[in-house]
Amino acid sequence: MNTYTKDIQHYLHPWLTKIRESLLKQPPDIPDESQLMVLARYNWEVGRIHECLSCVRLMELRDTVTFHELQFRGYWELYKGDAMSALKTFSAALEQDKHDFATRLGYAYALFYLKDYRSAETIFQRLCDDGAPLHSPPVMAAASRAMAAGQRPSEIQMAPIPGLPPGLADLLQNKLLNGPEDTIIQAQTSLSRTPPQERLPIGRLLVEIYLEEGQNKQALYLINELMRAHENDGPLHFFKGIALRRLGQLQESQHSFSKAVELAPLDARPWGALAAGWVELQEYQKSIDTFGVAVFLDDENPNFWGDLGMAESVLEYYEKAMRSFSKSIELGLNNFSNYFNRGICALNLENFEAAIRDLRLAITAEPDHPRANEAKSLIENLGGGTPDNRFVFGNS
Repeated sequence: MNTYTKDIQHYLHPWLTKIRESLLKQPPDIPDESQLMVLARYNWEVGRIHECLSCVRLMELRDTVTFHELQFRGYWELYKGDAMSALKTFSAALEQDKHDFATRLGYAYALFYLKDYRSAETIFQRLCDDGAPLHSPPVMAAASRAMAAGQRPSEIQMAPIPGLPPGLADLLQNKLLNGPEDTIIQAQTSLSRTPPQERLPIGRLLVEIYLEEGQNKQALYLINELMRAHENDGPLHFFKGIALRRLGQLQESQHSFSKAVELAPLDARPWGALAAGWVELQEYQKSIDTFGVAVFLDDENPNFWGDLGMAESVLEYYEKAMRSFSKSIELGLNNFSNYFNRGICALNLENFEAAIRDLRLAITAEPDHPRANEAKSLIENLGGGTPDNRFVFGNS
């Protein structure tokens, strides 16, 4: 942990308490931008990437996002494979500092991933000529030349993810290249060789991969081991809640999610998980309020919007629910449930034409869904006749 990170440790608890209070307002309030700026860098440097990116988004809402925060987001967009977004992000960063080596490198990688090889080569080569203290520019300049000429490069390097805790970027990139099983082995080896005080970032990543692979008991064992030294780590409490929920311990998982929200209020994931738990416990207003924070922090998660719509529809907030289902669909969750539930909301609002349209879309999306026959019956009862199987599902 570097000096900068150590210097702000004593500020964290009061800051996070104040931020949580801001988010719990109706509607949520954007936290103080000076704190967000510090926390964005802190969270990145300790490997809490989701919270860093949430800080960046909230700063954008205040129109106060700065150069370093744009860099964080740009490199994460490259890692996630969203080269077009990365190009826009690095372009904005270059407007603030056109000479920065790391930003120019990220911009060149975005061009390379977008197959604009000649433009990418130009920037990679300029970085070489300017004496950039980086290994990848000469490799990628040669790779860009080869790709532009229709040849196979002798070597390609992935875009780096700078500034993360030691070893974390290597594991993330190994996961992309070789898959989760290989990364689990590598992370286990790395963890065994890492001093106890530095194990948390790699341990978190290993827990997350365990959960992704359905290895819930292994995840829980490692979480409990890490918590002996890091009992107030918000992401660990979130991961513990996921494992407990999957093991059928709903009340215990809610406790873990509540603790995660307390310790990591800038991470949308525990808010969404806590809200989903309130739905299961039929605490629908609590769920709506909690989902409100989740979508405020991350309004591009289609699952949050779909689940929010469910809670709203149960309490007969049909117009709000329709907007939530629509948002989920717009974000790509074009499944039976979203269309069916939006159709039922339209039906309750006596908008029969919209109800028929959505029920047909539900059947088109998933013809074999267990409730498909129910949707067909509703259409017939509404006078819509047999659904048109020629309907083209997509951007119509």
